[in-house]
Amino acid sequence: MGTWRWVGLVVIAAAGLAAYAWYELTPPPTIDRPLTVSDARRLLEAQQYAAALGTAQQILQRRRDDPQVLMVAAEAATKLQRFDEALQYYGRIPDSAEQAAVARWAAGEIQFHLGHASAAVREIERSIALDPDLYYARERIISLYNTLGRRRETLPHLMYMLQTDRLQVEYLLFIGNLAKETANFEELQRYLRAQPDDPLPHLGLGRLAMERGQHAQAREHLERVVADLPQLVEGHAQLGLLYLKAYPQRLADWQAHLPTTAQAHPDVWYVRGRWLTPTHPAAAARCFAEAIRLDPNHLPAHQSLAQVLHQLGENEVAKDAGQRARRLQELNIALEQIYKARTYPPLLQQAAELTLDLGRLWETRGWCAYAAMLDPSLSWPREVLGRAQALLPASGPLPHTLPSHYLVARGDWAQRLPLPDTSLWNELATKREGPTAQPSDAAGESPPRFSDVTDASGIQFQFDNNTANQIDGRRIFETTGGGVGVLDYDRDGRPDVFLVQAGAYP
Repeated sequence: MGTWRWVGLVVIAAAGLAAYAWYELTPPPTIDRPLTVSDARRLLEAQQYAAALGTAQQILQRRRDDPQVLMVAAEAATKLQRFDEALQYYGRIPDSAEQAAVARWAAGEIQFHLGHASAAVREIERSIALDPDLYYARERIISLYNTLGRRRETLPHLMYMLQTDRLQVEYLLFIGNLAKETANFEELQRYLRAQPDDPLPHLGLGRLAMERGQHAQAREHLERVVADLPQLVEGHAQLGLLYLKAYPQRLADWQAHLPTTAQAHPDVWYVRGRWLTPTHPAAAARCFAEAIRLDPNHLPAHQSLAQVLHQLGENEVAKDAGQRARRLQELNIALEQIYKARTYPPLLQQAAELTLDLGRLWETRGWCAYAAMLDPSLSWPREVLGRAQALLPASGPLPHTLPSHYLVARGDWAQRLPLPDTSLWNELATKREGPTAQPSDAAGESPPRFSDVTDASGIQFQFDNNTANQIDGRRIFETTGGGVGVLDYDRDGRPDVFLVQAGAYP
């Protein structure tokens, strides 16, 4: 039986309960010869699940570790909603067996439908490790990672989908902006109802709370993730982003407890750079450079790098960083618009052109193929693909982003910047420096200081940035810019300031 036989194993048939009752009253068929796996398969294909399970169990009495029989028994048990039994059968199949990858995937599907998030991820990851070409396992892991807030880990699986021509516009949207939040609150709650002690769903919940400005809730979720799953680097990265935004006094402790694997996460370097910017701008620039080396499409790192390099006098590289940041922002805006209008050719062309300009040729190819599939009469996909063809490397595999488009590959400017080491982190931990605690390294400069003189000046002002009203997509003033109205709205003889990007939305 091929792997396709098990693709639908977790579809629960309504007739399963009736079959189970029939099995309780009717023993497996009597055959005058030893039962074989073919007998069990025929019963399974005839949807006689209870009889198939009984037959497989009889065979397993004399062939206890036969992977083929275990697969039949597991699928039959699944159809009968005997999930614990099915998982036991799948678990008995060794990694060396031909069926092992499918067995791990099938077990992961059961765990997913039971709401066991960590177990589902564990089984699906094992499946892909055993057979990287099991594309439906990759489909599931993309879905799980997106829901759980592990967006960066989807990249190799999304790349596989593009490289094997399994084109879906959702994959292009996902890979186009790995920073976009895709955690699903209802699904995360389902996981916690099924297994309240599983810490993994708290990562997605923490990210959602942080996006909504609910910092205390986000901290509770993310600190639990880091405490219970200390080797999950994404948890540390998200906690660092939260501390940077709302609890800067916690950054020294955050840095001290990072696992060694955190060195490979771009968001960790971004947080370090932001933390160091006011006090050690050169070291901050190196942190942003490291973030970009790990992720050449990291928008905030490019924006921050452009600012700090201007301060350091590296104006040429700062200009390049700013230009790439603008291109990345333009792409993000285009993708947000495509979310709402997935068949509008001008937007698809814009995505293709921007990904080409950013050196992301796999995505360029995907957008061109998608547009041509929607409208074969379009001429621009062929023209854009022709320009992309000219950029292909002479040899070797084509990466997600062309090395020639890595900002850190242009000259030796990054290597000339000081890489923060243990002594610097220890210094910061000792001084408990926050983002504005110490004077700048630059001669004659000091961080700005702000004092609230609103009341003393007689100004009545209220600003509501409406962080509680989260919706998908972007409003017009969030893409083209907003404005400020200064009029005497209440006709009291004094000007009133109205900011269109504030206040409750209709």
